[in-house]
Amino acid sequence: MRNQLTFLPSNITSDQIPQKFGNEMYISELIDGFIDHSYTSIFSIKYQISGTEIYKIGDRHIILEQDNYLVVNNNQLITSLPCKTEKAITIFLEPLTVSDVFKNLINTDDSLLSNPSDYEDNQIAFFESSYFVKSDPIGKSLRLLANSFDIIKNVSNPFKEDYFYEISKDLILSQQETFKQIKDIGCAKISTRVELFDRMQRARQILIENWNKGICLNSVSSQVYMSPYHFHRTFSKAYKKSPLVFHLNVRMKKSKDLLETNKYSVSDVAMLAGYSDIFAFSKAFKKHYGCSPSKFVCRVSK
Repeated sequence: MRNQLTFLPSNITSDQIPQKFGNEMYISELIDGFIDHSYTSIFSIKYQISGTEIYKIGDRHIILEQDNYLVVNNNQLITSLPCKTEKAITIFLEPLTVSDVFKNLINTDDSLLSNPSDYEDNQIAFFESSYFVKSDPIGKSLRLLANSFDIIKNVSNPFKEDYFYEISKDLILSQQETFKQIKDIGCAKISTRVELFDRMQRARQILIENWNKGICLNSVSSQVYMSPYHFHRTFSKAYKKSPLVFHLNVRMKKSKDLLETNKYSVSDVAMLAGYSDIFAFSKAFKKHYGCSPSKFVCRVSK
């Protein structure tokens, strides 16, 4: 196997990217528009820390923006298109590794001892899509990588072999939640459920990216080409909360994170969070967390 970590230089050419992969990680920085490169991927996670990358999978073009990651299935033909990226990480996972972890998550110890080599890797398929990094298992792992980017790129082989088992487990657990959300949408046709979930993913990202702005259902629903009530009903089924409640939760969490840094006053955070005045912000914060933002800052400062 090649080194488990490979740093791609900024002047990389297409012939420097291999056609076959094992359990390994590639990190890149400040790459500007190298030529199209196609390859057959094993299971992989492509995480965009900053900048933008563009991929073609089948007849779909996927624009991978900052703080998003793309999940790619085994034996999938993928083309990386010319783009500009600042920092990105790609994790390749061998099918046997993913299958071994998957089997251990769904079976008892007795059955595992009876059939230790029964991997059934051809039956595993993830929901191939781009995702906004959140606080699920894979999101936490990816954020940890992003925070360690400058350290990782200067260390030879920083990952042990078991790291790829752990990241496979995190991906599988996150995908289990994704498939549950797709199922909860409740349409009879699977293709309709998948299409609706894809739109809910886009809507969820819109709500997160616009956390400090006033949001109305008409605006978001029109961006995912749905009627306001259809959007509201579908989003609520998938994520167990309405779009407006989800947006408020994100707004409050972001505000709390800003206050915890001790870099901003309550007035500053109220402005950054898009509130018209400090009183409206304080009222919303107290209703959400049970204490005023000023009292919260005092607790954090102790």
